[in-house]
Amino acid sequence: MKRRILTITAIILTVALILTIGIWTIGRKPFKDLHTEDIKSVSIHLWPPNETRELSQGEIEELVTLLQQVKIYNPSWLHLASGGQSNIMTITYQDGSVQEVNQFGSTLIIDGQGYRAEYEPNEAINQFANKLFNTGF
Repeated sequence: MKRRILTITAIILTVALILTIGIWTIGRKPFKDLHTEDIKSVSIHLWPPNETRELSQGEIEELVTLLQQVKIYNPSWLHLASGGQSNIMTITYQDGSVQEVNQFGSTLIIDGQGYRAEYEPNEAINQFANKLFNTGF
């Protein structure tokens, strides 16, 4: 009986380990089901140059398309020890909830938790923000 319990426990732990490693290496798209009609407003704070602006409906649609492509991997704390430009998006949903998404280098920070992110979609958000603020980057 003890051997059977140990075998079942080992199988469960193995499956949990495989799933965890799979999520870290395959990644996930946290905004894949995000739709423009779910959003009431979005503001972006670009730092530097330390400026904030509200997005128009067309800009929100473009941002939603970019966010849907973002793929994140395992949690990362690299953003705490690095420098660079930060694009902080404050998304207010129709239900009144608020979410803060910070695109920072190769990291995407969602409500304070950093994740390693796929480069191309993350960089597309950076370029979008810089275009909005006409920074020349």
